[in-house]
Amino acid sequence: MGRCKKCSIETEALYRCPYCGEEFCSKHITPTIDEFSYGHRCMQYINKMEAVSRERPIPKIPRFPSREPKGEEIDKEIKDLFKYSVLLIVMILIVMIALRVLRVV
Repeated sequence: MGRCKKCSIETEALYRCPYCGEEFCSKHITPTIDEFSYGHRCMQYINKMEAVSRERPIPKIPRFPSREPKGEEIDKEIKDLFKYSVLLIVMILIVMIALRVLRVV
């Protein structure tokens, strides 16, 4: 029987941290960078993670500035949409009239 290094609970099921070699219960075996209620703060783990991040830095995602359309652009888009809608309705009516004249419908 041993004691967990973090919570001092006495148990037979202790696990050895692969980084620092100390023994912890199943609740605190996970090494963490910060002090959380779970896991334990392991300096060897922190040093290893910092070394890995120095070797292979996380790539930065390029950010594009958002451009909101101006009022004139919105008005133009609405006018174009209306124009094409009217044009489509007129073309449908012309096709229906042509089909009626040819007595197809």
